[in-house]
Amino acid sequence: MPRSEQFAIKTHNPAVQFQIAKSALLVSLLVALSGCESFTEGSYLNCPSVGFLGGTEHIVLWDGEGRDVVNIAAEADLENLSTSCRISSKRTIVELAFDITVLNGVNSKAQTASLPFFVAVTSPLGEVLVKTSFMSDVSFKEGVSLVDQREAIVQEIVLSDRQPLPNSFEVLVGFQFSAEQLQMNLRRRNVR
Repeated sequence: MPRSEQFAIKTHNPAVQFQIAKSALLVSLLVALSGCESFTEGSYLNCPSVGFLGGTEHIVLWDGEGRDVVNIAAEADLENLSTSCRISSKRTIVELAFDITVLNGVNSKAQTASLPFFVAVTSPLGEVLVKTSFMSDVSFKEGVSLVDQREAIVQEIVLSDRQPLPNSFEVLVGFQFSAEQLQMNLRRRNVR
């Protein structure tokens, strides 16, 4: 008898054929699922730390060349950061949400403001591993000069043998500044 026929199951009973097919499908499914990733909810003890990068949580957008209060197109602040994470042996998924509070300038006629911000992941040594830029477009309704807009971001961190602990990373959020805006914010912080 050929070797392939030694292990063949021969039956003409449809009920038995269905049971065999169902069992084969279940075994295939179990084998496939064994390679799937399993996530657990993280806590403040094992999730990456998440925060606003100091000095980047306030931005001023200017209308024209002047730098007086009458030339402010809009001012914005990052506030109310909330986070959660899920952890597997291969990666960490960090979900973060925060408010961007925007005040339209005193003399501004603009009905929208575009606010550039970033999310960065740093290593335990403080080196930037990844930085992603975003734009938050805010609209002002007639007669309303203050707007709160909620932003939600999902950041994936791939774990490695070199850096296997999720809580060894830091996720930082801030406004993306021009060189002039950065200098202005540094001066503003030193005055306080």
